Amino acid sequence: MNNTYASRVATLIGQNVQVTTSVDTITGTLVSSDKTFIKVNTGGVDGSEGSKTVSILTSVVAYIRVV
Repeated sequence: MNNTYASRVATLIGQNVQVTTSVDTITGTLVSSDKTFIKVNTGGVDGSEGSKTVSILTSVVAYIRVV
């Protein structure tokens, strides 16, 4: 895998992250990353009640940090 943005973000899959855009900050477990979307599970552990997966366009991400 080459050293693209998507591949670097993919190394964080399974970790708790904050994804920040110009209008929002989403906190949860990173579940996938590709050239178009970053997907974060914002709910309980292992999809428990109240969980949802948020898809964020990579083009609007300001930064990602591990929390």
